Amino acid sequence: MENTNNDKIVKSSIHYYCFNGLYRTMASLASEGQRMYPGDQTYRFYLGCSLAFEGRVQEAIRELDRCVNDQDLKMAATLALIYSHSKCQIIGLYFLFHFP
Repeated sequence: MENTNNDKIVKSSIHYYCFNGLYRTMASLASEGQRMYPGDQTYRFYLGCSLAFEGRVQEAIRELDRCVNDQDLKMAATLALIYSHSKCQIIGLYFLFHFP
């Protein structure tokens, strides 16, 4: 029961930091969440989003690409990848040929 409450507190804190534009703090808390709950891909998604919002686009794409196969995160990860690719200065050939 305590782990579930702690998980909710961490996710709520991540949402708070995202809403207020504190993306570096959001990234560090998402990394901590990944260490605490290694099976939960949601924290990888949060980390990818925070990296994209910070402007670290290549790292964000790398993190978000791992979330696309998760059934719960498929739509959100795809939208975040589209956002990240739109912020990218150089469009990779992989994206052009694999996503018509």
